[in-house]
Amino acid sequence: MSQDGHEAIGRNRRAVATGAEGTPEPTTKVLAAELWTHPKLLLDALEELRTLGSQSRPRVPEAVDWARGLVHQVLRAFGFRDRWPNIVPVAQGSSI
Repeated sequence: MSQDGHEAIGRNRRAVATGAEGTPEPTTKVLAAELWTHPKLLLDALEELRTLGSQSRPRVPEAVDWARGLVHQVLRAFGFRDRWPNIVPVAQGSSI
């Protein structure tokens, strides 16, 4: 992953994790917009997100569902036509 891509993902992860007034909805919209605008950020971070997602830690099921849908949609828009088989660990790594 490029240094710029790593830093951009880090900024977005921090924004989603902190949220506005304790609610993540506004910042998840920013993350989604960033990934739609720059899908290569997601592709550059796939291995790191898969590793994070395979680690045992508490997750909010709704956040994982949202991230799974976003990752799937971005990957399809980027040219992946079939349902990507390893999407759950990637979504868990990108969820809050």
